[in-house]
Amino acid sequence: MGRYSRPLPLFLLTLALTLLLFALSSACMAPGEGGTPAPAPDPSQTPSPEMPAVNGTPDSQELPVQATVSLPEASITAEAQQQGQFVLRTFTFLSGRDTYTISIPVRESPSSGTGGGEEDDCPMARWKTGKESQVSSYYLEQIFSPEQEKLYTALVGELSRIRRMEGLNDDEYLELITNFIQQIPYDPAAPLCPRTPSAVIRDGKGDCDEKSGLLLGLLSREGYDVALLLFTEEHHATAGIRITSTTTPSFRVFGLQGKNYVYVETTRSTLIGLYQASFATATPVVVPVGNGTLRYRAINDVMYVVGVQRRMEDRMTFLWDTREEHLEEIYRLEVRLTSGSYDTQDEFDADYTRYSRLITEYNQMGKDYTAIQEVYHFLRDHQYDRAGCRARIENSKVELLL
Repeated sequence: MGRYSRPLPLFLLTLALTLLLFALSSACMAPGEGGTPAPAPDPSQTPSPEMPAVNGTPDSQELPVQATVSLPEASITAEAQQQGQFVLRTFTFLSGRDTYTISIPVRESPSSGTGGGEEDDCPMARWKTGKESQVSSYYLEQIFSPEQEKLYTALVGELSRIRRMEGLNDDEYLELITNFIQQIPYDPAAPLCPRTPSAVIRDGKGDCDEKSGLLLGLLSREGYDVALLLFTEEHHATAGIRITSTTTPSFRVFGLQGKNYVYVETTRSTLIGLYQASFATATPVVVPVGNGTLRYRAINDVMYVVGVQRRMEDRMTFLWDTREEHLEEIYRLEVRLTSGSYDTQDEFDADYTRYSRLITEYNQMGKDYTAIQEVYHFLRDHQYDRAGCRARIENSKVELLL
């Protein structure tokens, strides 16, 4: 019996060209630097080493810190007109779906209690396990120093003005204050002896414990049940907010006397409750700050958003890997189909049918990947808008693709 030979039909060549054009059509974003997040891999390119990795399951105890958008840098400028010994500092920050600007009068030059003092006067110079009480007392004295009252009054005046203007509830107001603090530029060269809250505003920058002290001072003054989370082994301090949840939290909480607090990142825009992987098992000293009673009740929204993000990462990984497998077989079949070496028409038709199906699936997976990636990037870049993140998930119906 002779070998079956047949040239590749024109529409088959057209399918192959469509595949090639699709593979060339998508542009990949360049990975960011200096805090700008690297994107998920584009389906038309080779896998990026910075592809979002799956970090545990939705019910694990660890939540990955989400990458954040490059915000318009918090604008911190001194107005030309000085007010006696004070100068205005202006901050611009994103919260929810809007951009806000507030101006705060602050003492122009350092005064007593501004931080950065002599190491001998600062317990931070002798930070080690067993000194938690001394270090905690030091932070609390800074936060509640009478010298900070004018600053808190000015800041609360500006922030509560926004609250009234926007009609924010307790959760949204908490997020507004947190977003403001998160977007104050991080200072990697902060002094060993931490700046006080007023010095953070004066200098327009701060590190983790300095910005956390300012956040705790504001939230406690506004009636929230907050705590200082002191990680002595890691030489780190941050803020915690008590939560009320309708379900068991799907990520780590820090307990104290029957109260559940979640981690509040202060160095970058991140949803409340998320933390770096290094704090997944670290044991903090939990120190109550103030006598507030208000809790964060939107934590279930955070769990929902993060849960969807994880499913998106899983699905994008699956689509990426499956498309690579499809592409290898498509190329193999293409070579065989164009070689014209078949014994029967049925053998050719079977390979052609499979080739066409693989191309259709490959292109559909690419569309699904792109649709998921678009929502994933939005969530990654809008960590300052918890409600907006949830709405984007629901309106996009991306869960139908997961």
